Amino acid sequence: ADGDFRVEVEGESGFTRELETEALPSGAWRARDSSPLLLAGGRWRYRLLGREPGEDWAELRTLTLDLSAAVASLAPTWPNPSRGAARVAFLLTSPGKATLDIMDTRGRRLRRLVDARLAAGPQELTWDGRDNVGRELPAGVYFAVLRSAGISQSRRIVLIR
Repeated sequence: ADGDFRVEVEGESGFTRELETEALPSGAWRARDSSPLLLAGGRWRYRLLGREPGEDWAELRTLTLDLSAAVASLAPTWPNPSRGAARVAFLLTSPGKATLDIMDTRGRRLRRLVDARLAAGPQELTWDGRDNVGRELPAGVYFAVLRSAGISQSRRIVLIR
């Protein structure tokens, strides 16, 4: 009989969470950590645990990572697809200048949602599906582009009418 595996993650606060694992056709396992908690940086300890049926969990391997804090992170927009208004959330880990633009697939800026010095922390803006002069944009694919501290990140927005 095959054994079970799990991956646990512990941050500096002592909080432990379990990652979702996936069995691959090759017989290997995969776990992916996409938690927004990682954006704050710090030390993270990953533990691979295994057990045979009817036995206790045993630690098989550990990995400790020291991560530097991300300067900014752009979350997925929602709703997506959107029938008009879409919320765009992002996190700045330190205060600083940030711009958030809505671009078309050719890279043209259609709307600037913010161009300001912002406080550190979570931010949320709403794009109403319009360009800089207030015209309703047609259905299509657009991109929210965040720029801060020399870093640029983008998220796709599908606008339906």
